[in-house]
Amino acid sequence: MSAFYKTLRISNNTNSTSVNTGAVVIKGGVGVNKAVHIGTDITAAGSSTTGALITLAATTFTDNLTSASGTLSNWAYSYLGTPTLGAFNSSVTTTAASTLYIQGAPIAGTNETLTNAYALYVASGSSLFGGQIKSTVAPGTAPIVVDSTTVIPNLNASLLNGGSFASPGSIGGSTAGSAAFTTISASGVITSSVSSGTSPLVISSTTNVANLNASSISGNTFASPGAIGTGAPSSGSFTTILASGVVTSIVSTGTAPIVVASTTNVANLNASLLNGATFASPGAIGSTVASSSAFTSVAVKGSSSGTISVLPQAASGTYNFNMPTTAGTSGYGLTSGGGSSAPMIWRPQCFANGFFRFNEALELQTLGSHNCTLSRSSTGVYLVTFTTQPLNVQYVVTFGYQAMGASNQVCMYQNLNQASFEIVYFSGGIATDNTFGISFNCMPYD
Repeated sequence: MSAFYKTLRISNNTNSTSVNTGAVVIKGGVGVNKAVHIGTDITAAGSSTTGALITLAATTFTDNLTSASGTLSNWAYSYLGTPTLGAFNSSVTTTAASTLYIQGAPIAGTNETLTNAYALYVASGSSLFGGQIKSTVAPGTAPIVVDSTTVIPNLNASLLNGGSFASPGSIGGSTAGSAAFTTISASGVITSSVSSGTSPLVISSTTNVANLNASSISGNTFASPGAIGTGAPSSGSFTTILASGVVTSIVSTGTAPIVVASTTNVANLNASLLNGATFASPGAIGSTVASSSAFTSVAVKGSSSGTISVLPQAASGTYNFNMPTTAGTSGYGLTSGGGSSAPMIWRPQCFANGFFRFNEALELQTLGSHNCTLSRSSTGVYLVTFTTQPLNVQYVVTFGYQAMGASNQVCMYQNLNQASFEIVYFSGGIATDNTFGISFNCMPYD
């Protein structure tokens, strides 16, 4: 049938339930050059498998054009081309234009409750969008509702659970997992709930972490520290070092194991060497700045042999022996200053303690030790000469003789600071059978 009418009206209101039913059934294609308006209020049986207004039934389309093993770039069951919107008048602006506009989801009418209402419902299959998906839903309503927990590759969101990288929320607060970061910067506390036995942080770098304050180092604390520097020793800075065990240094000889700036005495420090010397082989004591010392005994060894020992007195008591301020005169000896604050005094020593026994012929027999000689100046006059002149020495000389078994003390002389002195017995000669003797002792004086 062919006809051309400006308006075609069909009053048959039979509802279509298939491609073969309805007021109009067209077996061929339909071309429409203008707008198509479909729809009015409909009262009919509801269906879950067809549309209330438009139904595109499930059909099979057979492509009879594409060659064998060929490729068809694109195929669509329903195709909406790209429209062009123009304006007769100039400078017209359209706020929103769309190829397909869906006003909204179904609205519940009289006696109807809608559990879920969707403006667009894709029951199954994937959906592909070549452009942006834009939602204008106001904040407070999720623009996308997803049931699947499977990760969406390449989904790049500006917020994660309302947080951002600039202001993130808690990470791993419920179920902890692994993560990889180039840098972690925190203005608050970083908390790990990993059980003891598993390291909460695994770090490959050996670079020092500035300002990291940990309560334990390798499981140890300052209250109960482990060994420090046992692997590769290095320098350290401490305000105080307290050790209940042995402090060991493996620094080679030639380098001081401890460098101390303070000159304050270290109480109870017991060293085996003092400036490289020991008590068995000590260095000079008081060689720079002299001070007082207390010793139980002092032993001075000579350069080749012999030892001079200074030992404490047997009786109790403390005495001071203060050295004089000068070196004294050669040959003098030190005498006590009294044991208090007075210094010791250099005094001359006895130069001669001797005894001469002789007769008139000066046939000498010498007993004792002395440093003087005896000669006869003339008859009855004898001269005593000192080989070393005494200083500040007083000699008490006794001169006597023994004749026929009888002893007589004839005279006594005293000598003071003289190199020699004469003994005059009598002007006449002395019988040769008589034996004479001279004995003298010295004592120092001030």
